[in-house]
Amino acid sequence: MNMPLWFSNLLFWSAQVALLALAAGFLPGLFQIRQPRVLLAYWRAILGLSLVLPFVEPWHRMQSSGSIASTPRLGNISAIPASNPAVTHWHFSSFPIIAEILGVAILAGIAARFVILALGLLKLRQFRRASSPNSLSAESAAALDQMRAQLRARAEFRLSTDVDSPVTFGLAAPVILLPERFLAMNAQSQAAIACHELLHVRRHDWAHHLAEETIDAALAAVYPTARDRLTFPELLAEGLEPHAVREVYVMGTDTPDTWVDITETFDKKIEALHQHTSQIRSPETFDRVRNRARETAQDHDMQYAECFKKFILG
Repeated sequence: MNMPLWFSNLLFWSAQVALLALAAGFLPGLFQIRQPRVLLAYWRAILGLSLVLPFVEPWHRMQSSGSIASTPRLGNISAIPASNPAVTHWHFSSFPIIAEILGVAILAGIAARFVILALGLLKLRQFRRASSPNSLSAESAAALDQMRAQLRARAEFRLSTDVDSPVTFGLAAPVILLPERFLAMNAQSQAAIACHELLHVRRHDWAHHLAEETIDAALAAVYPTARDRLTFPELLAEGLEPHAVREVYVMGTDTPDTWVDITETFDKKIEALHQHTSQIRSPETFDRVRNRARETAQDHDMQYAECFKKFILG
């Protein structure tokens, strides 16, 4: 069976992930782990380990021409015909074509993930534009303000006819869309819902989910499709060889190990953020960006910095 190298690596990785997920599914029950926060961290760690497996587990590489052993010529040997003509022998001469089709399907899946992500962001933007400022009673507004202060989470509450339940999104300027029936609830129920949504804001859950989706699609493009010769035959025809990505920088991690000095380009970053007039309206956003970059640079002999988790690929 003439199986392409990239497809063989992909099959081994898929099997490793399947076994890892199967084993991970039994551990919470075995150790009686039921706390939601612990389970969330546990499954995020399993997801991260699954994505990192191709980088820490060396994959098979194509042998160089110097290492290919020659087979001695055998003369005067005639083939012995099969004694049982009823036996069927399967030949996979078209397997490279099947692997190429599967490679195209993988690329299409990666593109579809990005398209779905982009369409979702556009839909949220439409929901926000169609929403209206929250017209609560003085008692309810005071309860929400008190909840913001207690949780130290800033977010704008808005009413929307497009949602049936609260929707929280946004990083620089978080927005909480509330259904119209929110106005008919008593102040205690409103405060409970606000507390739940503000906790999402404080934990940056929306940013984590967005980052997971983006990183998942990006790493799938890095390995195995970028280095595969069968995935981009039209590029080979143009003389462009496959590219093996050597370094991957992941941002938004709790365990960074690489800091990059952005002092010289920080003013351009702020200037670029000023162009996002539809997403960033509060002047406090720029202060938060500046303070975060300054805090990241502490203890690293820099004025402004960004931090990443760096992966060195084989």
